Amino acid sequence: MLKALTTLGVDRVQQLNPLTGLPGTVRTEQALAEMLDAAESLVVSRIDIADFKSFNERAGFTIGDRTIQALGHAVAEVARGRGVRFVGHLGGDDFIVAWNDEDEAVVGAIEIAHGLLTGVSTLGVLPAGVDEPSLAVSTLALRAGEIGDVAILANRLATIKEAVRARGGATHAIARLETLTSPAWRPLDPSYVAVAGNVAAMLGRSD
Repeated sequence: MLKALTTLGVDRVQQLNPLTGLPGTVRTEQALAEMLDAAESLVVSRIDIADFKSFNERAGFTIGDRTIQALGHAVAEVARGRGVRFVGHLGGDDFIVAWNDEDEAVVGAIEIAHGLLTGVSTLGVLPAGVDEPSLAVSTLALRAGEIGDVAILANRLATIKEAVRARGGATHAIARLETLTSPAWRPLDPSYVAVAGNVAAMLGRSD
């Protein structure tokens, strides 16, 4: 029994991303599959840093890792404060959040962006010519039963992310299946987030 419990503990640890301690790819796919199987409405965001590869190379890999950790902390704080359905870390700067509804996704993305900027401010002065990292969010709002497979969900989120990448900069794209390539856009630039982030932090929080 002790051996079985020890193995169970190791398995759970192996399902966590070592950089952030959040559920990794395997557990994230399992959680999303369970939600899709329930055939309920679902709002899922893929969250990353705009042009992170360039930022990582120019700022240095240590700062890059600490930036990912700052983003992971911001995502985890929002997840804890709002009681979201699930949060996971796919690896690198890629995170997944399953929200309770679309409004929460909008406000939560602003709050995460605000948390990222706050976290990055503690890293010290960035190298000359390197701007602060910007948040890019791709959100898919699904009606009940529209998608039943995690691979299809990942593909649709990737389509939205391509639109986000093409637009560039800090932004939040929100789409349904019929608007994947023409999503609704919401700002996440630092000047907007600096003001809206404080407001977002007070809206829709669970006790």
